[in-house]
Amino acid sequence: MSNYKDLIKANGPASTMNGDTNNCAVLALSAAFEIPYDEANDFALKNWRRVRRKGICVDALIKSLCQKELFGKKIIEKSNKNKYIYKTTGKVVECSFQLGNFAKKMNEGTYYVVVKNHATVVKNGVIMDNTIPGRIIKYVWEIK
Repeated sequence: MSNYKDLIKANGPASTMNGDTNNCAVLALSAAFEIPYDEANDFALKNWRRVRRKGICVDALIKSLCQKELFGKKIIEKSNKNKYIYKTTGKVVECSFQLGNFAKKMNEGTYYVVVKNHATVVKNGVIMDNTIPGRIIKYVWEIK
């Protein structure tokens, strides 16, 4: 697909996407779970207390993605931490992933990612929207 929204439209009906704003969590839900945008939007309205053209309740999103399954797909919570060896001391250091580094490291699979005030999808190492790669990951789930 040429872009994020084309991928989402290929999943099925997306009539409620026209003119919608502040819908990154819904776009990510549709793309990650490969479900129609309209279905993802209905889910967000009912379960994430979404109001059209407004954001969602992040706590509700976290609660639903911490289930083991959703829309017939398995959900695996992943760590947002990156471990690496510090060159000068040789010690293992742990810090939160930046989105771009996460995409490079997790170059296979589909991941629903939450950064501050935004949700996106990393699919086979590609960040599916125009999110700045330097943003720090707060939560991440693998979708299988």
